[in-house]
Amino acid sequence: MNKNLHTTFLPFADFLDHLARSGFEITIDHHVKLHLVLNQFAKERNPNDFKYLIAPIIATNEKRQQAFYEAYDSYFHALPDIETSNIDTPSDPHDASAVTSDKTPKKWIYLILGCFLITICLLFVFYLHNPTEPESSQTKPSVAATEQSSQENMPDETVQFADPLDPPKPTDMSETNRDWLSRLKSYDWALWRLGLIIFAIVYFLLQVYAWHRHSLALQKVRGKKPPIAYPIRVQRSDPDFVKNRSFYQTATRLRERQISDRVKIHVGQTIHKTINAAGFPTFVYQPLTEPPDYLFLINLPHHKDHYAHFIKHVSDRLNQEEIQITTYFFRDDPQICFKNMSSQREMLKDIIPKYKACRLIIMGTGDALLDPLSGELEQWTKMFESFKHRALLSSRHLSEWGMREINLSQLFIVLPATIESLDHCVSQFQMDQDQAQVFEETSRVDMFMPVDQSPKDHIQSLQKWMGDRVIFEWLCACAVYPELHWNLTLYLYNCISDQPLQESSMLALIRLPWFMNGHIPDPMRLELIKCLDKDKLTVVRQAIIQLFDKHSSTLKDHDTFRLNIAIQKWMLNPEDAQLKRDIQEIAIDEQRIIQDYTVLRLLSSVPASP
Repeated sequence: MNKNLHTTFLPFADFLDHLARSGFEITIDHHVKLHLVLNQFAKERNPNDFKYLIAPIIATNEKRQQAFYEAYDSYFHALPDIETSNIDTPSDPHDASAVTSDKTPKKWIYLILGCFLITICLLFVFYLHNPTEPESSQTKPSVAATEQSSQENMPDETVQFADPLDPPKPTDMSETNRDWLSRLKSYDWALWRLGLIIFAIVYFLLQVYAWHRHSLALQKVRGKKPPIAYPIRVQRSDPDFVKNRSFYQTATRLRERQISDRVKIHVGQTIHKTINAAGFPTFVYQPLTEPPDYLFLINLPHHKDHYAHFIKHVSDRLNQEEIQITTYFFRDDPQICFKNMSSQREMLKDIIPKYKACRLIIMGTGDALLDPLSGELEQWTKMFESFKHRALLSSRHLSEWGMREINLSQLFIVLPATIESLDHCVSQFQMDQDQAQVFEETSRVDMFMPVDQSPKDHIQSLQKWMGDRVIFEWLCACAVYPELHWNLTLYLYNCISDQPLQESSMLALIRLPWFMNGHIPDPMRLELIKCLDKDKLTVVRQAIIQLFDKHSSTLKDHDTFRLNIAIQKWMLNPEDAQLKRDIQEIAIDEQRIIQDYTVLRLLSSVPASP
């Protein structure tokens, strides 16, 4: 059977139902993504390879990925084996070396080619300055004829002949030296020309070799699978600002009971009223109190957004303090929410009836609530009026507040997204005010925003924005690793500082645009790393290496994992030749090369593997 035809008729729709019965959360997003993958790769991939293409769509972690592989194998066990000789991706990462071993650069080829070209150049130069004298085509006259002609032309004078036995007189040495110098001068231009030719040949060979080495590094990645995608794993730890006195005071305020809609009979007042009414029953009711419930809607535009993780971390800690908080996330548009990245999407209009008795707190900029042209509230935002108490905690810095926040204050209590603002929200809720003016003054330091300047010009602005030297060093430490992760950011602060982490310091860092998308540009990373003290830089790199060493042994065979460890170890000791060779032997992903400037530097400086 044709391989492409066989792939087209694979029952993937039934397979998704099988995964759902096996415990996987299958949503409409999975069906759409699977449809796109099949349309794009159905004619280019072997059916057995679809297991590795679909795994990142369905599985969210390593355990789920392994469970998906088992489910795939068990469901398609009746699938006949198909010839995979034309597939250039081996099933085992170790087998990939066999695929790429024949593509290793052969240095002896470049050496022989260079010697051959230089030899030709030498022969060519010497040939130009020592041409062979052409043989004369005329015959020499005979001795007799010569003597006869000389006698005829001889004058009458007496000629003295030299004695044949006398030795010849020695040649003058000055004439020999002059001949040698003249010959050397004739070779001056030849030597310069020869040197230029040799230099050009060597430079050309080095450029060809470097180009071949770069191409080889990009080709090695083709032989690697399965696609094990994993971030750096850091054990979660609570920062100091969720363990101080201010945080516990805020938690106490959030736990304060509120008056509910339910009532009960007040026995004492009922008896007193009944007696005064001459025995006619007169009931007196008193309202009941209950702990408040909260509904948090957190804007998560990017899964590495530190501000969203900051709010989520605070929310989880408040839950541990026995505060009833239901958390939903949304991506820019709060009309579509989800509880986690892999969960099913829920419409806001379906969530509101279930939680309309809760106190609503939206965490985000609130841009999606406003009309992009007029700046007024959207019509659909009237559904928030179902909540008696509602607030919006803006992630924008106070220096950026303007008409947006004024328009949002028509429907929400608008405050900065801080722990202290949660305390203020409770005060406003208890006063039953629908609006509130922000009483906190605008910060004197303007928000740092990257502009079209060189990275060196940003350093002074960053130091002014941070204020504290320790926070700036924390930023520099975060630049050591190519990506930004919430748990890793907290972990690095504990590595470089013994001071308690304050909320203001955290907000000064995570409000930077780079911490919204989880990536610092490489030129800026290089400048920040240069600003970090050498001893602290060593501590940070050792800490990152220790994190990688904690991974299971099964992941150590993966090239991306090995590459991260090799790069960090090489940074600790750049003179170690063995570490350089280890990095060059690892297959490097093209996307990884673009993201990390250190790999680009290594490709230009590290010799290729033999």
